[in-house]
Amino acid sequence: MEDRPGKGAATVFTQTAGAWAQNTSLAPVGTPAQFGAAVALSANGTTALVGDPTAATFGTATLYTYQSPAWSAGLPLAVTPNAGAFGTAVALSSDGTPAAVGDPNGGALGTGALTVFSFDSTKAPSKVSPVAAPVTSLAGASVNYSATVTPQSGPGTPGGTVIFTMGLTTLCTTPTLVAGAGNCNATNTPTGHGVVVATYSGDATYAPSTAGAPVVVNYPSSTGVTTLPTASAFGSTVTYSATITPQSGPWTPTGTVTFTVGVVTLCTTTPLVAEQASCTAANAPVGSDTVTGTYSGDANFAGSAGTTSLAVSRAASTTTIAVSPPTTQLGSAVAYAATVTSGAGTPTGTVTFSVGGTTLCIAGLAGGTAGCSASNAPAGADVVTRPRAPPRSPSTPPTRGPRRRATTWWAPTAGWSSSEPPARGSSGPCPDWGCT
Repeated sequence: MEDRPGKGAATVFTQTAGAWAQNTSLAPVGTPAQFGAAVALSANGTTALVGDPTAATFGTATLYTYQSPAWSAGLPLAVTPNAGAFGTAVALSSDGTPAAVGDPNGGALGTGALTVFSFDSTKAPSKVSPVAAPVTSLAGASVNYSATVTPQSGPGTPGGTVIFTMGLTTLCTTPTLVAGAGNCNATNTPTGHGVVVATYSGDATYAPSTAGAPVVVNYPSSTGVTTLPTASAFGSTVTYSATITPQSGPWTPTGTVTFTVGVVTLCTTTPLVAEQASCTAANAPVGSDTVTGTYSGDANFAGSAGTTSLAVSRAASTTTIAVSPPTTQLGSAVAYAATVTSGAGTPTGTVTFSVGGTTLCIAGLAGGTAGCSASNAPAGADVVTRPRAPPRSPSTPPTRGPRRRATTWWAPTAGWSSSEPPARGSSGPCPDWGCT
């Protein structure tokens, strides 16, 4: 099984009844680079050694043992001083106890080295279980490394010490184990995603053993956030920018920045260029927004976040009104309809139809339109207005448009038709019907 696509693989096959079949894929420990560049298998088929000469810069060699029905997790062999391509070549004896690892760039002069590892079968085998706490930390922070050593079988309490290393860097060594356990602290863990190797020294009864524990160490960063413009109307495009500043370390931050307002995601940038990135969005909610830019972090830098303010006002809207019928008698039902549009989306909310201080009816918007009917329009040449209520959702916030004059309604009496009003100064019953 590949730990990461394109980083290598080592697969064990077994032969049964003359046919070969895939048994299992050995899992890399830590971050692989060329896992499987070199492999060796003991004659009895129970021990495998896999080299990765470019992993973790200096190379790795990982040992696996088969205990039916499965292969063990990988056990990294301790990297030698001055390693350069550790694991370029590997070899195992027939019973898998001695192992040899070649490094053409290793040795004191960098001209090559061959390291032989042996397993002391005259002592009881041990198992070391390491833990790094915290698993993720910042460069220079103290990390506690602890280990528990137990016999692989039967009762007993191993003594001795455990030394913790990462590549060529020695982190710390525990005091003599107490009840099979010990711990120590270190502040020099190398940055990046790696594996800390715990090597148990062994004692008079128990053989040495090693195991790995994951650890991530990053440099701190800070995030500065800006918007352009700093105030806009809902639905308008805003540019969000971030600058990621490393607080220490020799590298330049990579990764992306995601901008949010509360639970609303605005946009995510493309990868940083020269510590900066930006993106655009038009979905900032109405109000006094706090925009948060969250940096993803990368292999060398921890994530961070920064904030800035953005004022978002409601978008403008336009309202048109229609009445049916345009001419009617006093007390007759009239249908009122309104269409509300906005460049920022489809408005919601309600529309109130009124004449002067008289409310005719109220209708809710659906798809930008609203309609209702009423029979209480006062007599005369009425001007119907629609002071629309605020929208139910700030996502579509149109504002009130200009007034529109509607058609005249006349209330006829004896001697007057319903389509023509009494003339000013005529002898019709103006006092009763409000002629002007």
